[in-house]
Amino acid sequence: MSADKEIGKYQLFQTEDKILADAQHLLNRDDIPVNEVKKAYRLLTSRYESLLEEVKIHTKVGDKLQAKLYAINEELEFAKDGLEKIVEARTTELKQANIDLLAINEELDSFVYRAAHDIRGPLATLLGLCNLAKMDIEESKALVYFEMLQKTALRLDNILSRLMIINTLKNQLVHVEHINIQNAVNELIEDHAHRKELFVGVRFRIDIEQNFGFDTDKNILEIMLCNVLENAANTLTKPASERISPEIINLKIVPQSSYFEIFITHKGFPIPLEASDQIFNMFYRPSEKSEVTGLKLYTAKRAAEKLKGRIWLVESNQERTMMGMAIPYSYH
Repeated sequence: MSADKEIGKYQLFQTEDKILADAQHLLNRDDIPVNEVKKAYRLLTSRYESLLEEVKIHTKVGDKLQAKLYAINEELEFAKDGLEKIVEARTTELKQANIDLLAINEELDSFVYRAAHDIRGPLATLLGLCNLAKMDIEESKALVYFEMLQKTALRLDNILSRLMIINTLKNQLVHVEHINIQNAVNELIEDHAHRKELFVGVRFRIDIEQNFGFDTDKNILEIMLCNVLENAANTLTKPASERISPEIINLKIVPQSSYFEIFITHKGFPIPLEASDQIFNMFYRPSEKSEVTGLKLYTAKRAAEKLKGRIWLVESNQERTMMGMAIPYSYH
């Protein structure tokens, strides 16, 4: 619309210039009869009047357009004010919703922590009674029941412990320290793996391509590795009670440019390809009858993310299952 107006104004100016030029040419000529001069003057006057009318029309159109533009600007300003008020109201609502969500989240964390502590007390008593009963009772059938009761209580105690670890991990601040990879792995195997019944009959093969140091939270790193190793031990082809020959769990460390990779490999029940993401869900079960859940891998994933790393399923088949983890050399 603006370009059309500019063209119209240019044409009007051209017409006016042409009329003025013709009038000046008429005045400069002395050889034209009076009648011809009058006739030419009337024609020029008529042309100039037409030009003035056209200017008036353009002016009226311009005034209307200007008024319309003013009205549109007012509407836009009103809409802008209304939109700003809506955005401000929504922002206030979102801030309040975020505050409420944080409060609910904090309350939920507190509930999980308190509930786990409150349940573990009676559970510890139950486990103690099971041990006493197994020592005092001689009837074989009753001993079987107490053994089953004790195993169930231990599973529940293990779940509660992991829920408490997850809850702590969620709110835990990262404390960075310099760590040597060789020492960290050796301490992990010595202090954790060899002391748990789950690892009875398990032999670890450690392959560290290059010894190096890095900066991260040692406690969170151990949580990540312990949970992946426990998941591997828990899904070996043979359970701890049936292991005659050693079951092998391989742990390999591969340095990269800005991070290092950890690969844990074992031979166990293969994970279907379609479940490669689901295994990191807290309550994932390979089957309805399975007692194994995704709690360990869920915890490992949360720990890896806390260290700004990641964890993934590399492969899983009848021959081996491999989990991969990547951790940066420097946490920042």
